[in-house]
Amino acid sequence: MEQETILKIGGIVIVAVMAFSMIAAALIYVPDSTSDNTDGINTNPIVNTFKYDLEFESSTIKELNSFRMLAKTSHLNKQEIDLVVRGLSEVSSVSSEFRKNEGNNWDYFAEISLKKNALVDDVVDKIYELKYFEGAEKVAMKYMTISSPGELMLYNSELDIDRNFVFEAPTLPVLVSTETLPGDLVSVAGTITLRGKDITALELVESSNTTAQPQYFSVTNTLPIISLGNELLFEGQTSDTNIDQNYYQDEIAKIDESIQLFFVPDENTIRFAGQSKVENSDAILNLFSSIESLSFFQDAEFELSNVFVSELDKEIQLDSNTLSAQVRLGHALDEEVNLSINLVIARDVASVMQAIEN
Repeated sequence: MEQETILKIGGIVIVAVMAFSMIAAALIYVPDSTSDNTDGINTNPIVNTFKYDLEFESSTIKELNSFRMLAKTSHLNKQEIDLVVRGLSEVSSVSSEFRKNEGNNWDYFAEISLKKNALVDDVVDKIYELKYFEGAEKVAMKYMTISSPGELMLYNSELDIDRNFVFEAPTLPVLVSTETLPGDLVSVAGTITLRGKDITALELVESSNTTAQPQYFSVTNTLPIISLGNELLFEGQTSDTNIDQNYYQDEIAKIDESIQLFFVPDENTIRFAGQSKVENSDAILNLFSSIESLSFFQDAEFELSNVFVSELDKEIQLDSNTLSAQVRLGHALDEEVNLSINLVIARDVASVMQAIEN
């Protein structure tokens, strides 16, 4: 989740918080029991309101069929916008206001409740398609419940004090990314306002989603080729740091004007790489015959639907049943090739970033 989104959405709390000072924080009024005249005096102690910062990690449970949105608009008829939004078949209620943003423009801020079985993403898309928000960035977060942290240490930054607090409720409401799902492990942060042991205001916002965060792994697999392509990737390096790059650029253009050739200095060597077609491999090899190191790869496809990741000790499903990879020249169909496969995994589904022959 983008930090800017969290600041825009999560930082807006629609609650009234009592003002207090250092003196008020330190005092609790207790009337003098020896006084002869106590008529009209409230003998109950004064309990002040304090606001604390909190953060913890917990698992999401279920959606609450409501979300919060923020959209830039130049149409300042709030009643008209509310009426149109409320008119969507999935919407049950709208509470909104206009807020001036840093650019001295106006944002439409709304808390929107949905009918049963309505999908937040679908409703958000419909709202941002309205003429009032044309071109506006989608900024929306939905409400979910999370498991209560039980006992937690709270901190008041203004007074530099902390206290232990026990949440009696088993679940708490939280604003999360619209992409967060039930069962996700999330980190949340926010504020809580207390009067004694009573919660008068609570605002929690997802700061990160451990479950949805991508993890990166490398695996090896030996697979038979099911198809060979015509795309050619060539790369090499030379210790001749005075290599005439312009000469090679001109000569390779004579082989194929569409060839892209790149030179990259790397300490005491010059690395280069380019793309062309397989039928040009002999001519390219002749051009770079004086280079000490030169490799050719062509594109190929393999069948692969899941991989075993040893670090996770389990099979992970791929998002495609076909694996595209780079293999050395000279292979034939059905020939087995040992591949190095770089993966990114999120929510137990893997995507291939790169696959190349070992």
